[in-house]
Amino acid sequence: MTERKKTVEWLRRILETIARGFLISNTGSPLPYAYQQTVGPEESSPNLGNTRETDALSSQRLLAQVFDACLLVGVYIVQNGKFVYANDKLAKIFGYPKERLIGMPPARLFHVDHRNSEESPPGFPRRPSAHKARGVRNDGELFWIRRSEVPIAHNGSPAILGNVVDLTPEKRLNDVVLRSKHELKLLSEKLLSAQEQERKRIASELHDTVGQYLSAIKFSLDNVNVLLEGGQVASGLRSLRALLPVIQEAIFEVRRISMDLRPAILDDLGLLATLSWHCRTFQDIYANIAIEKQIEIQEGDVPAKLRTTIYRIVQEALNNVAKHAKADRVVLGLGKTGAAIELIVTDNGCGFDVGEVLKGDLGERGLGLAGMRQRCESSGGSLHIDSSSGTGTIIRAVWPS
Repeated sequence: MTERKKTVEWLRRILETIARGFLISNTGSPLPYAYQQTVGPEESSPNLGNTRETDALSSQRLLAQVFDACLLVGVYIVQNGKFVYANDKLAKIFGYPKERLIGMPPARLFHVDHRNSEESPPGFPRRPSAHKARGVRNDGELFWIRRSEVPIAHNGSPAILGNVVDLTPEKRLNDVVLRSKHELKLLSEKLLSAQEQERKRIASELHDTVGQYLSAIKFSLDNVNVLLEGGQVASGLRSLRALLPVIQEAIFEVRRISMDLRPAILDDLGLLATLSWHCRTFQDIYANIAIEKQIEIQEGDVPAKLRTTIYRIVQEALNNVAKHAKADRVVLGLGKTGAAIELIVTDNGCGFDVGEVLKGDLGERGLGLAGMRQRCESSGGSLHIDSSSGTGTIIRAVWPS
């Protein structure tokens, strides 16, 4: 039977037990459903409030029948300041063998601020309670739990019936969500800042290169106009011919800026041709870094929506190699693993401590790794980074089919 079916069956039996009322509190009313579970008709036993009619062995047998199959919560009974019953789930939550819990004071399991069940007050003045608390595992680790307790009668004496839910997975998930929100906010701020920096860079390049060429062209055309009006046609033609290299340089600069923003080759010839072009351009600039391409995929196997993403990740990875890695060799691999598309960029550089870099604030570590991960995940993939000091770096991005 699967865990889900076991849980459903346990809940069904809970409802049956509520109707039968096998367990009661000291007030005589049925216990909350979380503490109830059925016993078969042929094994029906008195409730815990009437255990004077049973011996200790029968009581323990009844407890085992009622609570041992509980998959959802840890259940315990405290009497005279010690545990007299604990189910398997409670032992698993706190990391103790089940047998060691029997006879143990609750103070061993519950943090000093939350040790309410060490004693069972005479006369049951306490009401049922539920609250968050901190537990103490066998290895000393503190962790958050949700703890509920209700006063009962057990073997004719006052006792406390309680349950514990481990909140560690919930807390861990909340921490991840909060960190993700914080990272997203910082990433948005960095992206806006990067956008402004990119606009500033483009404006500067247009002014310093294209703007200068256009100014030179205008000045030369004014000069040609004066020469032609004065009848100096030959001089005017020479000045026009001198303009051709200037115009060609202006066209080259416009193309360069355009290619930096988005390579036209990506739309015209596809991803594989663009990667080859980018690797050649990279090696022209960084002649001391050799790039080995291992392209084992056809253009048609790469979805159109992934082409820009893959190109930008490769662009950023090679940029990081040039700026930080101190490498002299890079292997760029793109292929299929089963039905998934896999991109791997490996270098033999100095490497870095991935844990230290990733746990740092996004504002300190910049947009490089965060930008690659965001691009990859937003397109349905996952990005993994394997590196350590002195061993180089492997960046692996995978997109399932």
